[in-house]
Amino acid sequence: MERKPVTSQMFRSVGYSPETRILEVEFLTGGIYRYHDVSPAEWEDFRTAKSHGAHFSSRIRGRYRTEKVEKEEPFEEKGKEGEGARSSEGLPDAG
Repeated sequence: MERKPVTSQMFRSVGYSPETRILEVEFLTGGIYRYHDVSPAEWEDFRTAKSHGAHFSSRIRGRYRTEKVEKEEPFEEKGKEGEGARSSEGLPDAG
């Protein structure tokens, strides 16, 4: 799942899939977790909250089935090779 960086004292990046209703968060500590059956409305509230951490603590943590993502590399912003980008080795050319 693609996550986007956020400005937060708790999270490094967050993402959501409306098809699977999964919210995926990467904590600043490096842990990545998926929260299952999160509604699109809840995602929108979380995404637009003034404090992602406060919203998460009061409305998400402990309320949804949670899965720790074990073997996924930490989120890195997309950019030029050598500047924190993930390798595109083995992927078809985009253009």
